[in-house]
Amino acid sequence: MGHHQKTIESLELTLKSDSQLIQKLKIFSKKRNATSYDASGNISKGDLQEAISVAEELRQNLTAWIEKNHPDLLNIS
Repeated sequence: MGHHQKTIESLELTLKSDSQLIQKLKIFSKKRNATSYDASGNISKGDLQEAISVAEELRQNLTAWIEKNHPDLLNIS
């Protein structure tokens, strides 16, 4: 199993991400791999918009986790 998959699967334990978010990230990872290795241009605009939305949700979850667990990391000048 690749490091991307392990990172995605660790989100349940590290950020307490829900299973739906993790499943979406796994699907996007598989699509990225297929696009990278099989054929480019197979990602629809809808998939792109959904990937951006999921990435934003993950960013918000990560920011909230950092604020709660390591707020000093956000005060970097």
